[in-house]
Amino acid sequence: MAEGAGASATLTWLAIVTLVALVSWYQPSLFLYWLGTRGDLEELTEADLRRGGDPERGGSAGTT
Repeated sequence: MAEGAGASATLTWLAIVTLVALVSWYQPSLFLYWLGTRGDLEELTEADLRRGGDPERGGSAGTT
């Protein structure tokens, strides 16, 4: 069974990359949750939505 598990260096790097990915996702998510519970996040306005790139709402679609 140990032979089928893969090289130990490969498994170590896989664990490191997975840990970095989880930390990179978890910290901003926790920060946004914290801001949301404090009420520090602003609601989107119609102007914000228009800048989003939807041509039907007055934004640009990235074409000229």
